[in-house]
Amino acid sequence: MYNFYGIGSDLIEIERISQTYEKFGIKFLKKIFSEQEVELCKSRNFIESLAGKFAAKEAVFKALNAEREDLNWNQIEILNRENGSPFVKLSSKFKEFQIEITISHTKNLAQAFCIIFRN
Repeated sequence: MYNFYGIGSDLIEIERISQTYEKFGIKFLKKIFSEQEVELCKSRNFIESLAGKFAAKEAVFKALNAEREDLNWNQIEILNRENGSPFVKLSSKFKEFQIEITISHTKNLAQAFCIIFRN
């Protein structure tokens, strides 16, 4: 049985991700996203998808109440099931957590919400 651990949410302007990508390019992608995440974003609206995954990672950080020293961007992957729904894959040191995530977009914003349970 899982016990409630935390919740997190994040809202980001898609334009902010666009500007960061234009400025830093591949350096930005490698710092924040896995190769698999980038490939998944390429199959959709690229910048909008990056923004959604970025917001999702921020939501996970918040829900875990994690310090950046304890968990880095690449230890959190936001992947997609065959039906397109997102799921979180954490590094092995966080196996005791079950994370549910949802991502939404508007023309200008990407939002993510997660809830975390612990064994």
